Amino acid sequence: MVAALTPELTSPLPQARAQALHTISKLNDSDLFELVTSAHLLDDDDEAARTAWRAAARMVPPGQEAQLAQVLYDNDMLVLPWLRPVGHPRTLSAAD
Repeated sequence: MVAALTPELTSPLPQARAQALHTISKLNDSDLFELVTSAHLLDDDDEAARTAWRAAARMVPPGQEAQLAQVLYDNDMLVLPWLRPVGHPRTLSAAD
């Protein structure tokens, strides 16, 4: 099953990427965590990125939780605008 989903992870269609990530996450196998790449976590498509984060959080192997949290921290809510609450005042500036 995973072999059939792997090509969809690099599909140009965001819905295909999101669906593949969602399906892989349902297998709940931490060995598949490596399939969720930083490109997925930082996907330009909000739904695909959300799905990647959900999958990563579900499959993160023990001991790697801090690394995953660091990716979220390092990329801040400017890169992941869907995490920003509605009306959040943070905007891009020259200092960012």
